[in-house]
Amino acid sequence: SRILMARCGARAWTKIRLEQSGANRHAIGAVIDVYVGEMRHRRWLSAGSVSMFSGGPPEVHVGLGDIERITRVEVRWPDGRQTVHSDLPTRRLLTVIRPD
Repeated sequence: SRILMARCGARAWTKIRLEQSGANRHAIGAVIDVYVGEMRHRRWLSAGSVSMFSGGPPEVHVGLGDIERITRVEVRWPDGRQTVHSDLPTRRLLTVIRPD
């Protein structure tokens, strides 16, 4: 058997966690687009599991190479509403709280 581990090392990354009110407080089903310039990294927020026999927190991870700032993050919430957040730092967990 093998264990595969993805590591960013000294490279830039971000983790994004979503919060909203209501029954789906972690916004499972949201689509998150992370832009660096015009390059887009798209992630779907799942319920903490991406394959059989695995689990994890309800957040997304994006490897960003040598980038120091994220141009913008677009969140399409499960109900279709969209929010945009600009000029964000890398190498940290970002929590996006949906405005009511």
